Amino acid sequence: MIEQLKDMDADLKVFICKKLFEERIGIKNEIINEAIMAGFDEQDFLNGLDIFLYNELVSIPKVPNAVLNKDILINDSKFHELKSKGYL
Repeated sequence: MIEQLKDMDADLKVFICKKLFEERIGIKNEIINEAIMAGFDEQDFLNGLDIFLYNELVSIPKVPNAVLNKDILINDSKFHELKSKGYL
């Protein structure tokens, strides 16, 4: 699946990285809405998010974290690892 990450649409990859790792948005519906408003197809965005999930850049808890109000957990160490290897 790392190949899919490398081959992913560059604009979509940059968008997802910005929303997750810079803006720290961890609410799936909020990111989906922003992706649609930015002109991305919802299914393309969800496929991109699945690629991030498979490559362990994010995880989805079985029970949403009510304290943090997030349903996407961000993996900064994996982000830095894959970015340093040129995948992001």
